[in-house]
Amino acid sequence: GVWVIRQVFDRGDAELAAASAGHVPPGVIARRDLRYGTDPDERFDFFLPPPGTPRQAPLIVWVHGGGFVAGSKSSVANWLSVLAGHGYPVVSVEYRRGASAAYPLPVRQVNAAIEHVEAKAAELGVDPSAIILGGDSAGAHIATQLAVAITDPAYAEKLGVRPSIPPGRLRAMLLTSGIYELPDLDGGGLIGAFVRAAFRGYTGETDPAKVKGGELFSTIDHVGPTFPPSFITGGNADPLTAQGLKLAHRLETLGVKTDTLFFPDAYQPPLGHEYQLRLNTAE
Repeated sequence: GVWVIRQVFDRGDAELAAASAGHVPPGVIARRDLRYGTDPDERFDFFLPPPGTPRQAPLIVWVHGGGFVAGSKSSVANWLSVLAGHGYPVVSVEYRRGASAAYPLPVRQVNAAIEHVEAKAAELGVDPSAIILGGDSAGAHIATQLAVAITDPAYAEKLGVRPSIPPGRLRAMLLTSGIYELPDLDGGGLIGAFVRAAFRGYTGETDPAKVKGGELFSTIDHVGPTFPPSFITGGNADPLTAQGLKLAHRLETLGVKTDTLFFPDAYQPPLGHEYQLRLNTAE
């Protein structure tokens, strides 16, 4: 099941990359496959604004999607290059994708990547004193888990994460097409089969009750009033948008500053999962 998911994601990522290549601003400085650890997956891409572009802040750290078992940092390279073109330095983190079990290793790896960038800040030419953390799809889940860990010591201890930065340095969240709670593992059809294969690949279990730390998975149940200000978006034809709406409502109820971009149900053309990566569309 994981093998099939990876073939589908690889093909989709290649199509997106080809369609969006013409939107990459000229002059963006890209450094690829820099290491932040010893594991083969512990690499990151680094994008700097073109010379002469007014430098913005904070530093953006991005976590790609892929159903927890597929995808790669190359899938978001063009989109992140656009952000760099607007003046933002961007770090794009690779992490272990599950084939039998990985949860919650990717959260720890993104945390380690931030620690590494902080240590190498002078060499990289960035100011890590203020960070925006973001992610798409499964990457949004990993990012929110780390954000909760950074802002809630009790959650961090249960998850086995020692945050690399204090809460005050995590200035905001950018969350696109994300998953924020336990998926429906009883669904039918191809979508249901996909969800079950991805969940087993990521956690090593088919029963959520057997997942070590599984009670921490639904970040929507663990965000608190100290969670960073957040921007949340999703397409009207994306089945995960219901979770984005729910998270936004939860954060607003907690008094967390929350900006959203959602679309009416009847919006045309329908915007599917990861609509924001389709740079050749107005949306």
